[in-house]
Amino acid sequence: MKKICFVMMFLLIVVSVFGEQYSERGLGFSAGTVSGIGFSYRQYVKDFGYQITVGITASDDKKPNFSDTISEYGLSGNTITKSKKGWELDGSIGLMLIKTLKDYEHSKFYCFVGGSVRLDRKKVYSRVYDASNRATYYLTDIETSKTVNDDVYYFGPGIGVDLELSKHASFALEWPLTISSEKKIVMYIPQCSLTFKF
Repeated sequence: MKKICFVMMFLLIVVSVFGEQYSERGLGFSAGTVSGIGFSYRQYVKDFGYQITVGITASDDKKPNFSDTISEYGLSGNTITKSKKGWELDGSIGLMLIKTLKDYEHSKFYCFVGGSVRLDRKKVYSRVYDASNRATYYLTDIETSKTVNDDVYYFGPGIGVDLELSKHASFALEWPLTISSEKKIVMYIPQCSLTFKF
């Protein structure tokens, strides 16, 4: 979480320092592996630009309820452990750097490189049950909890077209070559962005 906070602080500094130098800027929504999924901020200056995307949801840390007894058949051993999810965090943070290749009257053709992280974190509670007979297990006082981090990182280059829908809105369609921290390479999933200029 400290790394994520550091990245967010860095991005905010970049926006505040360089924001006034850009001729085109807008807020909107983006969805893609490299761009990330969430609210986005895009800026252009001459032939260069960037986009920041942030989207996060989190649930309360509520302890799950465990039944006092459970029935399990065909198990060996005197104890079994049951786990349930408590607090959950899901989200996405992304940054793209853009280089315009051709600027038309109502559209841009560009290449980009970027990266994002898909946040997938949860707190898992576990309780131990003791066997009283072959089929019934009773809840004990043994309780544990742990935070599970299944974050996935994406990185890659790509090409895109930014189409002007009106004076105040544009739609970008992009085709990235995505490399993930799961050691997967994907190039058949497009991404898109809707931006409202101001």
